[in-house]
Amino acid sequence: MKDPAFLFYSSDFLTGVAFMTNEEVGIYIKLLCLQHQHGGMIPKCNFNAIALQNNVRAKFIETDEGFFNARLMEEMDKRAQKSQNLSKNAMIRWNKHKQDQCKCNAIASDLHMPIEDEDSSLSSHDSGENLESKEKDEACKKAIETLNSVCGRSFRPTPKNIGHVRARLNEKFTLEELAIVVEHKNAEWGPDPKMSQYLRPETIFGPKFESYLQSANKKDERFV
Repeated sequence: MKDPAFLFYSSDFLTGVAFMTNEEVGIYIKLLCLQHQHGGMIPKCNFNAIALQNNVRAKFIETDEGFFNARLMEEMDKRAQKSQNLSKNAMIRWNKHKQDQCKCNAIASDLHMPIEDEDSSLSSHDSGENLESKEKDEACKKAIETLNSVCGRSFRPTPKNIGHVRARLNEKFTLEELAIVVEHKNAEWGPDPKMSQYLRPETIFGPKFESYLQSANKKDERFV
């Protein structure tokens, strides 16, 4: 389900548009809304048809996939991470409720059911969940190590950085695909001082990861 909103910091916004005309401000807001509705990236044809003023264009960064405003991209990513965490907490509560309900049903249906068997089953289930979580944590650390190695960075496996990678792993992307995007974006953004600052976990492994991967795959196809 598409996120229907994003945070708008009025003080920061007014500071950023202080030297823009009212017309430019209106176009700027329209483009921010388009970026949000397009999942983080404005197609080039749409952007070029609307953003005719240099003051407005300067607020956006151009990539192979289109244009985006870096601040909005960061806010969208933060909101997506928060939403995912809330969903995880809701799922944990729901699973606990189902487990409690199963215990009640089991006791009601068979008063002689061995309690140790039930505990053993639950213990095995918890062990499997913990193992999967540990494996994902290790995979997240490897992805960050790859980013550091390829891009010459030194990001630490903090909960925030791991959270960006875990979100992509939860979407069933593989470590190999994460590495492909890292190498592709390093080749594209690395030589550009303005863009190289975005060689970081929150951008590389952010909401636009899938479009980055598609762009990398298309580039590989051109050389086949």
